[in-house]
Amino acid sequence: MLVQDLVTSELVLRVDETEPTTVRVTWLGKANERRCSALLAPYFEQLCEAAETAGRFLEFHFEKLEYINSSAIL
Repeated sequence: MLVQDLVTSELVLRVDETEPTTVRVTWLGKANERRCSALLAPYFEQLCEAAETAGRFLEFHFEKLEYINSSAIL
């Protein structure tokens, strides 16, 4: 599958593909971009397509996310 982590100035989405049936995406830092959805939407499209092709579930973890603004909620 091999989807790269997303790294911005304040936000990191770390992708862990070690589980055979699940792709774990851990949110770190702050989702504080003014137009966060414009940044995240293309990344999520790629991530969803890759997970579907590989027959894997997506699992999102927000425990280490410091802040999320409303524009990051897609």
